[in-house]
Order: sequence, then C-alpha cells, then structure tokens
Amino acid sequence: LVVSIAVVIFVLENQGVVQLAFLGIQFPQWPLAVYIIIAFILGGALGLAVQLPFLAMSRVRASSLRAELVQARKEV
Repeated sequence: LVVSIAVVIFVLENQGVVQLAFLGIQFPQWPLAVYIIIAFILGGALGLAVQLPFLAMSRVRASSLRAELVQARKEV
C-alpha cells in the first residue's frame, strides 16, 4: 500500500514531458515518470535474468546434496 501511494505521488509530481535520446535513437516525448518506471521494470527483469543461471545451479546442487544425504542415511 505504501509503495503504491509513493508511485502515485511520484507519477503526479513528474508530469513534465521529456524527449529521451540514447545511442542516436530519439524516443517519443513522454512524461518523465513513464521513462523512469520503464527503466525500473527493465532493471528488475535484467536482474532476474542474470540471476536465473545461478538459481538453476543452486537447485542442481541442492538436488545432489539431497541424494547424498539419502545415501548417507541409508549407510547409517
């Protein structure tokens, strides 16, 4: 609820229209809040994408350790 209220306040206070240029590409004129929200979403998606291989390796390792634990319990 607090984050939602903060986002609404941020959007309302950043209604100014800006034009963004990046690597020679001109983007349309949109409110500053739109560009910042898009950057936030893309950053979160990129962070998750970078994290996925490590998460997969951790799951494989956990599965391997579970198998070792089962084997050790059988031996005991």
